[in-house]
Amino acid sequence: MIKKISKNIASRYCRNSSLLVIQIVMYLMVFTWYRIEIFILVKSIYADLKNLNFFDYAALSIYYDLVILLFLSIPLCIIMLLADRLGKVTFIVMYIMAMIIFIALLTGVEFFRVYETTFRKGFIGSENSEYWLNMTASYFAEASRGFYIKLFISGMIIFPLIMYAAYAFDRRLARIKNILHVPAMAIVIFALIIFTLNPKNIYASMSGKFPELNVKKINKILYDISLNPLYSILIQSEYNRNAATGEGGKTEKVSGIHNPDAAFQYRLDTDSLISKKVYPRFNNFPRGEKYNIIFYFFESLHSRYMNKVINGKNITATWDRLSKNSLNMKNHYANFPLSANALYSVFTSAYDPVFTSPFDINLIVQNHPGIRLRTIPEILKDAGYRTCLIHTWDLSYVGQRKFLSTRKFDRIIEDRDLTARPPYNKRVGLGIDDRAMIEPAVEFMKENSGTPFFMTFLPLNPHSPYHIPDSSFRISGPIGEDTPYKEKRWLDYVNSVYFSDQVLGMLIDRLEKENLLDRTVIFIFADHGQAFYQHNQNYLHRHFLYEENVHVPFLIYNKKIFKQPADFEGITRHIDILPTLLDMLSLPSTPTMEGESIISSRREKLALLHTYWDEDYNSIRDGRWKYIIRMKDRYEELFDLSIDPWEKNNLAGVETGKVLVYRNFLLQSQSYKVKYYETVLKH
Repeated sequence: MIKKISKNIASRYCRNSSLLVIQIVMYLMVFTWYRIEIFILVKSIYADLKNLNFFDYAALSIYYDLVILLFLSIPLCIIMLLADRLGKVTFIVMYIMAMIIFIALLTGVEFFRVYETTFRKGFIGSENSEYWLNMTASYFAEASRGFYIKLFISGMIIFPLIMYAAYAFDRRLARIKNILHVPAMAIVIFALIIFTLNPKNIYASMSGKFPELNVKKINKILYDISLNPLYSILIQSEYNRNAATGEGGKTEKVSGIHNPDAAFQYRLDTDSLISKKVYPRFNNFPRGEKYNIIFYFFESLHSRYMNKVINGKNITATWDRLSKNSLNMKNHYANFPLSANALYSVFTSAYDPVFTSPFDINLIVQNHPGIRLRTIPEILKDAGYRTCLIHTWDLSYVGQRKFLSTRKFDRIIEDRDLTARPPYNKRVGLGIDDRAMIEPAVEFMKENSGTPFFMTFLPLNPHSPYHIPDSSFRISGPIGEDTPYKEKRWLDYVNSVYFSDQVLGMLIDRLEKENLLDRTVIFIFADHGQAFYQHNQNYLHRHFLYEENVHVPFLIYNKKIFKQPADFEGITRHIDILPTLLDMLSLPSTPTMEGESIISSRREKLALLHTYWDEDYNSIRDGRWKYIIRMKDRYEELFDLSIDPWEKNNLAGVETGKVLVYRNFLLQSQSYKVKYYETVLKH
């Protein structure tokens, strides 16, 4: 019985082996095309890889491509065995499979073009699923016309012609089918090559071509450009440090200043490690008044856009106008460049947690929405304030609604509540037109004039994909179809910033008209920055910790308090906003707060920064110095911002003493944060 079945399978295989040959040849063509496209992009994007030729690149990529070919041969073998029954349908199935592979790789090319790295499944992990929807919307908005042209030509012309030719010549191939054992041999060869290939050795040999570059940096770049997106989706989803660097794969445990048996005390000491400077108390700021309070989270704005002029217009004219009657923080930092984390850090004055394992990567508001930390709305509600939050998108993103729902807001307004309120109830980008916030906010503020209010605004623009409601906000002028896509996206962003700044101005003007500003203090800050390829792969905000990601504007506005501008030059952080507010209102601080008031006397501080996307990065900004470490392989960067504000000259190999000091402090801070959350989550 077994012999008969085996003979039947072998017979079918021999009869239909040409199908496997045809499909593998087609896949090889598609893979070769993909590698050529990516190589062209690599040469245009990575100046560091000028010595890389296509044969080197093919050698880097062959392991991942062969693994996928071997993987894809499994369903092809099944099709071979079923071909006698399927008949002509076999070719339709083969066409569909080839098109799926082609579309996946074509999408991979577009992803590489936009994000300058190979797509990896880790980008859509559990903590990123909703964020990925944002990226997807942005991605398809940014896909080039070439994407759709190639998709149409290949799907409607090239692949059908290949399939028709395969079908037409299948009978001729039948004469040699009985000796066509090439597919089996090819599969065996693929398997043997894969078995003998070691990516570690390939990376090591290639990195020698770039002696001027840090080995860890070049190995990571080589991995990023050589990975096959199908390999990531089907086989492996994260950066294999052991394969790419040749180092051990063990995760180093965070060790630091805290003895696990010692009593824990809140408030990590973040005094500057290089400066003893002390900033005086702001005595011109009256304490103890029951001011109305507004928090305005301006979306996606880096400090370098302040007062930037395009076509004779200041894109942040409202910020400029308000800064003349404000306390202006010149060196303010988002502790984690993501909106949900900014909301969390501002409301609680707490850092985000340390990732203690590769799988513990969900955001704190998502994993622990009911975490027992006192937030601003809770504190102010208990102090007699009315509280309201308004957002022009959906607060279900990473569990923000759950986090906010128990924080004593009298009213939470989202996009679904604004869709029935004309005239600004149309979508602009992902959310409702931000102007829709103004009327509901004014109504809430005026409901009970005898009781102070705390109002939080969460506008969505200028979030990608950088839409504006109409051409009146297009200060860039017309953007031609032939404009390079990176320049086009930046111009779209500039227009969206201008629109968002105008919305802020409209709100201020309306509040002034309603006489709501005299006893109102407005905190206006960006939740995080926004990157446009100032560094390779650095697009949007969450991927890295360079200045464009984390250095953001922040001002505190009130015309009566600030008759003229007051500038604060020291380092400030999102975690300092809550302590500053409590100091202003003469309310007691909470023990879990990690920040310090900006308006009281304080030592010069350093900023602890963190982000996680494809990699776990941590950073310290201390005076003129900026230290960044990639946690998985300990790749380090050090920049002197006083002479290198764009962070182009890595001094980590020169200033080894400073690197050691900052590395040790950062690891100590990691240990502290682990203990902090162990303590907080027990209650």
